[in-house]
Formats: sequence, C-alpha cells, structure tokens
Amino acid sequence: MTLGKEYAGRLNLVTLPELVLLHIFSYCDLKTLADLCQVCQHFNRLANEDRLWRNLYQTLTVADALNPCHETIIDDLSVVVVDGNVDIHDHIPERPSSTRCEKTIKEKCRICFNWNRGRFQEQKLITEYIRQMPHLELENDLIYISSRNELSCRERLSNGRLQRTNMCLYRGHSGDITCFSVCDNNLVSADVKGTIIGWNKATSSLEWKIICESNSEVSAIDCCRDITVAGTRNETVKVLVKNDESVSVRHNIITSDRVWALKINPNGNKIVCGTAGLNGISPLRIWDLESGLLESTIVDQPVNGAGILDVIFDDPVTMYTCGYDTCIKQWDLRSNSNQTVRLWEDPDDVSVYCIKSRTPYSIVSGTARHGLSRLWDKRMTSKPVKMYYPKKIRSPVYALDYTTEYLYLALDKGIHLLDFTGY
Repeated sequence: MTLGKEYAGRLNLVTLPELVLLHIFSYCDLKTLADLCQVCQHFNRLANEDRLWRNLYQTLTVADALNPCHETIIDDLSVVVVDGNVDIHDHIPERPSSTRCEKTIKEKCRICFNWNRGRFQEQKLITEYIRQMPHLELENDLIYISSRNELSCRERLSNGRLQRTNMCLYRGHSGDITCFSVCDNNLVSADVKGTIIGWNKATSSLEWKIICESNSEVSAIDCCRDITVAGTRNETVKVLVKNDESVSVRHNIITSDRVWALKINPNGNKIVCGTAGLNGISPLRIWDLESGLLESTIVDQPVNGAGILDVIFDDPVTMYTCGYDTCIKQWDLRSNSNQTVRLWEDPDDVSVYCIKSRTPYSIVSGTARHGLSRLWDKRMTSKPVKMYYPKKIRSPVYALDYTTEYLYLALDKGIHLLDFTGY
C-alpha cells in the first residue's frame, strides 16, 4: 500500500495503512479494543479482526486450544518512507471464513468473560422425583448419565441441550449405579450391590459381569484399555483384566480404609487411590498396576477424616485431588517431598465433592452445599474466579463436567445446565 504525497506532512492515525494499524492495535487491552470499535466503521472492522483477540484469548481462564483456522498472526512489518511515500512491503493475511470456524475468537473471549462475571442461563435438562446420587461424564458430543439402576447416553445439541431420546440405554444392574467410567472404547459401571458390568458402547449390550464378594458396594471405578479397577466398601481395590469376552481378577489390594476415589494414571501403570483417611491411614496412596504392590504414600501425616473424594490428572506427573479437607491440591509425582505444589482452599470451608479440568488454566469444583460450583484459575491460588449457584437448590454437586460454553451439574433431583453463551 502506498500513500501519495498529498498526505505527507498531515499523516494521522486514521490514514495509516491497515497493517500498521493492526500492529498498533495488537498492543491494546480489552477495554481499549472495545473503545476502538466505537470510533468509526474503519476502526470497528479492524478491531474485530481475530488476530487481535488471539493473544488475549489465550490468557483467559476457560480458554481452550485454538482451532488451526485461528492461528493467523500479524507478520513482521517492513516500512519504507521514500520522498514522503509510505510503502508497506507485506500484505494482510486473509481473515478465516465463517464456514471454517464455528465462533470467532472475539466471540470466544466474550463467553470466557461471561464465566468470569457469572453471567449464565440455567436450564434443568433432566428431572428426577426421587432423590439420588447421579453421575455424568462428557465424551465429545455425547453425555453419559446414571439414574438409579440405568445408564444412558444422549447426544448434546449445539445449544448445549440434550436430545429428547437416548442414543443408548444400558440396563443390567439390579441396584442403584454408584459410579461409572468412560474411556476410549470402554464403558464400565458398578452399583450398590457390588455388581460391575462392562458394556459394548455402540450396541449397549453387556460384555462381561462380575459380582464382588459379600455384595459390597462399589464406590469408585476407572478403566484403561483392558484393565478395570474398582474400589469397594469393604476396603479393597480389585484389578480386573478382560480376556476376550470374560474377565478375571488380577489383584485384590487391601487398603484398610474405605475407598472413595480411584484413578489410573495416563501412562496406565499406576493406581491412585483416595480413601476415607480414618485411623491414621493416609488418604492418598499409589499402587503399581502390574504387581499390585504399594509404591508410595503421598500424605505422610493425615488429618483424621480428611478423605479424598476425587482425583484427576493433567499429565502423567501432575495430579489434582479434592475432598473433605475443603481443598483442591496439586501434586507433582516426580517429587519425593510429599508436599503439595499448589493449594486452593474453599472460602466457605465446604467439602469439595468433585473436580474437573478441561482447559489448560481452569478447574471447576462441585461442593457439598446448595448446588454450588466454583471456577478456579490454576495460575493463582488466592481465591476462586467465580462461584455459580443454581436457583433454589440445596443438593450437593455429585458430579460435573464442562466445555468452554456449558457447565453440566449432577444434583440430587436431576441434571442442570449453566449456559454461558448468552448476551
């Protein structure tokens, strides 16, 4: 682009080449970009370019990884002034078309700020008339929900709502389902009567079934490839191995404490077990999956009753736990000090029932009171970013899951949706 001699001596901000303006705008914060949108149509068009919002978006708490179509950046400028003419030796990259990207980065930023400000619309997706302890998990565009002795799979619509009819319905339990796990092609569930069932996800048919001795309630379960681990009320962890269409018990691990949470690490070679933490027993221990031997005790001096209720992994060495101690804790499994890396304490001193982390910087926690969930930023531990209350709810949050746009809560009388996409 070349500006003629008639502009020499009276060059101002508006008459600068577009690529120069974009480079200047790239140093602006959110408020300044919003103000620039109101200056004139020319500035409004430039200030709405996705490339300006990209860096800002990647710093937000709930931001996820950008789609490749958003990866456009502003190239280095080569500006030459000769005899009053301004020559820009570059070009403005084409803006991604709307057909390639579902939402612009500016729109994604707006939704992220709705999370920070607590702006959402609530909707009850499923209503139950008998109080229970449901569980839910998201998998791409599907949601798995347990209700009494049934497990269902529904498709999630583009507006966060659910299809009216079930895609699959898994029936085979005689008691209420206490927990289930979805991993790759595996789906396993367990109930209060000690029955553990492996399902064919596509056909909803039963593949294998095993009943724990003494019909002891199964309170935690996880799976990885052909391995299933289940923690029971009678203070044991069972390691099950699937062989063709049958399943066998590889190990019976005695925990000497009631099991509340189980997780197989991403490498598939360790079991992290969270227990009730009674009688001086550490509530967080790690066993080797192959040998069934105790590998390490994470908490050396436990507080009596400070049990672990949920465990999640960011990567093979970074783990998060929550429980009755009212805290979320980050652990580094490479360290031998058994000290937390970071700690987020609930400001109301409420037990944290469940946690989930779906984006690089965010953790969402569900608590024991009034359907309260909180958004935390992994980069700061001083206080939560925001808390979210569904209307007229007194139930604990038994399970939750979320995307960058929607938060799903499993409460005692149904499944609630918090929609953050509104204006």
